[in-house]
Amino acid sequence: MKKTMSKFAVSATVGFATLTGGGLAFAQSTASPGTAPPCEFCASPFGDPRESPFADREYITDVAPYRVTRTYGKQSFTSLEGATIKLRAAPGVTAEWLQQYMNQHLAHVSSSPPPNMDWCPLTVQGATAEVTSTGDGFAVTIKSKDRDNAQEILRRAQGLLGR
Repeated sequence: MKKTMSKFAVSATVGFATLTGGGLAFAQSTASPGTAPPCEFCASPFGDPRESPFADREYITDVAPYRVTRTYGKQSFTSLEGATIKLRAAPGVTAEWLQQYMNQHLAHVSSSPPPNMDWCPLTVQGATAEVTSTGDGFAVTIKSKDRDNAQEILRRAQGLLGR
């Protein structure tokens, strides 16, 4: 038996295909370029980049200070640079997908900071986020080169456990 494979070129402007009344109709995605539309079909708590990834507190398992040790000659200096927030795994979420979600959220809050998100560590001026897989979940390291901002990131991250 011989298998054949067809290749299709799909334009980037084509949105989601839906079956309607026996025919195939195409609907344009309402998301702006570079942003993901809110996820209506998956069980992921990370569906809308306008919402903080830390809004669902039940996914947060731990918060720890993020410290960096630098060595200059024979002397070592350790400084606080932010916080690491551990999240438990969520259905359909990978480290790469969560990193993209974090990047989109950071872009959203930097362009128009929401007034009611002063609890979110990602809304601190100059914050960056890096997501890594931990096997049973994810570690999100939020950091800033500014010492005062790093302390504010840690304060807000620790506040997530108490909310």
